[in-house]
Amino acid sequence: MSDRVLGVLLVLGLSSGARAAEVRGQVTEATTKQPVAEIVVTATSPNLQGEQVVVTDAQGEYRISQLPVGEYTLRFEHERFMPYERAALPVRDEYTLRVNAELLRSRFLEAVTTNCRAPTIDIQSTSTGVNVGADFLRNVPLLPGH
Repeated sequence: MSDRVLGVLLVLGLSSGARAAEVRGQVTEATTKQPVAEIVVTATSPNLQGEQVVVTDAQGEYRISQLPVGEYTLRFEHERFMPYERAALPVRDEYTLRVNAELLRSRFLEAVTTNCRAPTIDIQSTSTGVNVGADFLRNVPLLPGH
């Protein structure tokens, strides 16, 4: 009998606490207003253990659920866009906060190609060698009597 009462008390105790909230929104490109897919959205808060990370879908939509109540910072990142951050976002109990973002394309999108040859290494030989010039021989200290 006491096990049933304890079980009921545990269920009541869990349901009476603060319920989680969610943040959702859409990410678009600032100039074209078109949705942007594959943007990494990161939520951080002192009330959150670690961070929550999601990626926008093909319509630029994202949803971060099961967030504890608190003040959050959202960071939006992608290699083709300049990073964007929204801070001091209040997330309340049983509330859905909508945060949309417009991202600017990054100005540094040029590819760098390097053309170089690897140094020639003789993997068959175990000997080493040094080229000694006349300048080196003139500056080598000699021990007296040798």
